Amino acid sequence: QYVKKSRSKMRKKISSHISFPDQFDLSPYMTTTHCNAAMNNYALFAVISHFGSSVETGHYMCYVKLQFHNRW
Repeated sequence: QYVKKSRSKMRKKISSHISFPDQFDLSPYMTTTHCNAAMNNYALFAVISHFGSSVETGHYMCYVKLQFHNRW
């Protein structure tokens, strides 16, 4: 769940499921001077999730992947 800013600068909570890969290649988003394919690969190791009915209230939970046990 993420907080999304709209053009009117109002924040709204997205309550639908969002999925993403464990590995990210950020090369398409880098400038040509900083585009080094070997250095633009990242592994996901933590996720922050918000629990609450709105962006003004609730709690945040962080899930961290244990590197040597490959578990969240």
